[in-house]
Amino acid sequence: MEFKAGDIIAFWGGDLPGRAISLMTSSILPPWSLSWAPSHVGLAMTAGQNSSSARMLIESTNFSKHPCRLTNRLTKGLQAQGLSERVRDYETSGGSWRAFRLTWGNELDEVEVDYLRGICRAAIYRGVGYDWTGAGLSGTRLLQLTRLFPTPSAQTLFCSEFIAYALQSLCRMNRANPTRYNPGRLLRELVSTGVYEEISTEEKTFE
Repeated sequence: MEFKAGDIIAFWGGDLPGRAISLMTSSILPPWSLSWAPSHVGLAMTAGQNSSSARMLIESTNFSKHPCRLTNRLTKGLQAQGLSERVRDYETSGGSWRAFRLTWGNELDEVEVDYLRGICRAAIYRGVGYDWTGAGLSGTRLLQLTRLFPTPSAQTLFCSEFIAYALQSLCRMNRANPTRYNPGRLLRELVSTGVYEEISTEEKTFE
């Protein structure tokens, strides 16, 4: 299938850590299709200005076994990976994935795609690391409601924190602390507000 820049790819890990993340961040509230929360999310991105379809996955992770496509190094934190490779990683390890796309009226124009690509490249080359503390706190329930919740740092961002950070800069999300958005919370808000919708992934073939 063909992906577009700005698509969000949601992953459900088949291992114990992935299932634990989903369990801790799931919700009985709508949208019902996301009641069982994903454990990881990445952002589909084109390689260059002349690219018509997304081939890269921008993600913040410590568990990729492939070198970053931009730095050619094994990276912990924000990185660019082959989208098809990462999908296969999850499929072969017993996990699953679904894709979400910006709804009509919210699509990115060419200028915004270039801007988003620039954010991704700049963050990767700056060496933005993985936010372990934020990732753990994003799954809390009561702390989210207090003023004790920490402010974000642009030097370390976990997977959904980075996507929230980027979408807020593109005015596709209201300004809020991006550290509050674990993968499940992020997608539930984007879908329930009509900004993103799930797209069919039945044609799971890649070039």
